[in-house]
Amino acid sequence: MEDQKRYDWEPSVRKLGETEMLPETAWQEEWQISPDCESFAAVSALEDGTFTVRLNDALWETRTDKMYNCQFAPDGRLTALSQSDGEWAIVVDDAESEEHADYLWGTRFNKAGTIAVPMQTDMEYGMLVDGAPWERLYTAATDFVLSETGKTAAVVQTAGLGQADLEGFSKGIYTIAVDGEAWEECYLNAWSPCFDREGHRVASTVRVTPYEYTISINGQRWSETYPCAWEPIFEPKSGDVIAPIRKEGKWGLARNGSLFWKPMFAQCWAPQAAATDGEYIWAVAAPSYGAFTVASALMSSQALEQALLDPKQSVKLTQTTKNIMSVNVPVYDFQTQTRSDADIYPYGFAATSGELDTAVDALGKVFRKMLKLAEVEKSAQLMAEEIEKTRRRVNALEYVKIPQMQESIKYITMKLDENERANTIRLMKVKDMLLKESIQERREKNAREIQAFGG
Repeated sequence: MEDQKRYDWEPSVRKLGETEMLPETAWQEEWQISPDCESFAAVSALEDGTFTVRLNDALWETRTDKMYNCQFAPDGRLTALSQSDGEWAIVVDDAESEEHADYLWGTRFNKAGTIAVPMQTDMEYGMLVDGAPWERLYTAATDFVLSETGKTAAVVQTAGLGQADLEGFSKGIYTIAVDGEAWEECYLNAWSPCFDREGHRVASTVRVTPYEYTISINGQRWSETYPCAWEPIFEPKSGDVIAPIRKEGKWGLARNGSLFWKPMFAQCWAPQAAATDGEYIWAVAAPSYGAFTVASALMSSQALEQALLDPKQSVKLTQTTKNIMSVNVPVYDFQTQTRSDADIYPYGFAATSGELDTAVDALGKVFRKMLKLAEVEKSAQLMAEEIEKTRRRVNALEYVKIPQMQESIKYITMKLDENERANTIRLMKVKDMLLKESIQERREKNAREIQAFGG
């Protein structure tokens, strides 16, 4: 109680300014507060249909067709992503970058003042770092990372894949690109790149075969592979790489490819190291999977198998489809044989444990949700595929067909104008010739009349 008297527990209110609409503003969104709490900003839509950014009680001079992702950098600079005439750029303190892209998203900052933005241009992906793009762009890129030293990294796809190109996939087409330069070795998959404190090394989880995972540091893999591995981290002091790995059905931690946490957990993820010296390592761990694991431990495998051998409840699954935005998505429905979903125990209660009853009951309750999840997941997959097709069609129309048609229209218009001018000149020339002939005929007629009158 004495400690409580030393502090003012009442929150205070500090007013930065009024947030009412400014003149010419139609609406505002994406409100942001500066790191020093001295300024506020928001994306502002103007009455003429253009967008800008409001900083306190003033508007940027920049006017664009679209604008979003308004953010303050740690050093107080205000950034936003803008689009004009189909091209995107980053605007920093009301100054638009010279470099443009087909799309920008997810601005990243570090304390050193570096600003990095993932970019897409001509269906290739990379990063825009302080206004300069990577020298090389890639077919695809994910997991973008900006280090505190200003270096960037991402998981990149180095080559394209055709439909059902299993051979190409098995050779490996994914790797890590650091500042746009890809590692020489490629993998089936790669995830979660991270930098060490100095920014000299990058570690990533990689999949080397369909059933083997390991950690790669600067393109050099650990000698040992595992059935699965999660995101790695660097110890601050030693620079050692630590990652959760699975071995013989259990999870533990490995340091530089060697186990130092014995695999004993049902799951293990999100490792962390002490920021000062790295002496202490901790991670989120699940000791067990739950009731079914306990039941398996309390009962023999033969008794458990015998108890679940003959299910009492049968399930009839019916699949229909419904149309969502011209996409046929599945609709699952099922009916059980028994009247009650609780009537699902195919065994007697004398020879089984209560934990098995709990596990089976939980499975029965979650079954409908699992079925709904499958329905939603499949629908999302089909919708995503259709969206991707639509996006490609839109890109083809916007960047290929429409420009071609515009060029054709321009050419035809110019040709018609030229033909019209030529026809006009031709008519004027004919008129001039006819006029000259008429004058000449008139002169000859007058001469003949004068000659006849004089004679």
